[in-house]
Amino acid sequence: MKHFGFFTLFCAVCILMPLSSHGYKITDQTAFTLDNTAGIYLITFKLGHGNHDIYVPITATTEDRGNTALTYALYGTDDTTIDGDTTSMVISNATIENGMYKVPAGTKKTFTLFTVFTPHTIAVDGQYRLAVTHLPFSFNETTQLQLNPSE
Repeated sequence: MKHFGFFTLFCAVCILMPLSSHGYKITDQTAFTLDNTAGIYLITFKLGHGNHDIYVPITATTEDRGNTALTYALYGTDDTTIDGDTTSMVISNATIENGMYKVPAGTKKTFTLFTVFTPHTIAVDGQYRLAVTHLPFSFNETTQLQLNPSE
């Protein structure tokens, strides 16, 4: 019986260890209403890779800028895109190198998309949601990769 417990612990470590420094994980999502016409959205995630340094853009926008910015969209309750004025940035505990956040190999860093949103027209139910639609990153500052919206 004593060996079974050790074997179970060994298997758990072998399975979980590779996952501990690879990939990303959304850790928190929060929305605050400032008044009837504005809100703040926060999406926090961790990102890292075991074997490679990762570079992540600092800027965030609703406009498609290819691989130079995290892209997001705002939706109403009927899943239609909502137009409005936004101010956003990605905040992180990662160091900045060459205008991008750098996550050293074997570590994970925390990132928060901070967005202030004022819709052009107020929805009847006043309900909106923010979704990240493009999260580019690179291993070497030049070859761009991205996480799919479904991930």
